[in-house]
Amino acid sequence: TWDKAIENLNKKIEIKKQIKKSLMQDLLTGKKRLAGFKDKWETKTLGDVSDFINGYTFKSGNYVDGGKYKIITIANVQDGFMFIDEPKTINELPFNVSKEQILKKGDILISMTGNVGRVCVVDHDNCLLNQRVGKIVAKDIHKELLYLFLYDRRFLYQMIGSAQGGAQANLSTEDIKEYIFDLPKTKEEQIAISDILTTADKEITELEKKLLIIKNQKKYLLNNLITGAIRTPALLNNFKL
Repeated sequence: TWDKAIENLNKKIEIKKQIKKSLMQDLLTGKKRLAGFKDKWETKTLGDVSDFINGYTFKSGNYVDGGKYKIITIANVQDGFMFIDEPKTINELPFNVSKEQILKKGDILISMTGNVGRVCVVDHDNCLLNQRVGKIVAKDIHKELLYLFLYDRRFLYQMIGSAQGGAQANLSTEDIKEYIFDLPKTKEEQIAISDILTTADKEITELEKKLLIIKNQKKYLLNNLITGAIRTPALLNNFKL
């Protein structure tokens, strides 16, 4: 049945997430070392290994419906993913917007106001960096590993603790750049760790996609049975669970 298939997939996803969590705790702290790597890790600040770009202050008077460029605000930066639903848009780039504020797929973003410390990767074209959203650019660190360090809960909790403000928390550029962590000395070890954790991520993503397909199949067929568009349960056999 659908419910059984959904239940089984949810269990598999939870197990995979727990495995990944354990791997992150071991591999991102140096608690567990991969075979062939013995160099001592180095203590770094985020500012040592990356550059930080602040967002542009766009004028709401220039917003249009269905414009060419999407303005990425703190609301679009969710915990581990970019959420774009009816974004604010413009048709023309401001004359003084910098090239660093014109986003590319794969750029790493962080929220600096409200729900601070959330990070995501840009996965849309024609996006622009808005104020109170920061872009973190890998410099002396493997890019994928940088994102994994930023997505680690320890980073999130420190950013929440560092944030200033009353009703609404705010992070400064320095709060972010001063974050301290231990980093593998060689790029080879950085890449090896990143590959393992990225593979774990992909396995979870594939299971989540499969879960979504099954949920959509169930919703589609049940809706059609209720409305009479499908008149016999025998047709359910045409759909694979």
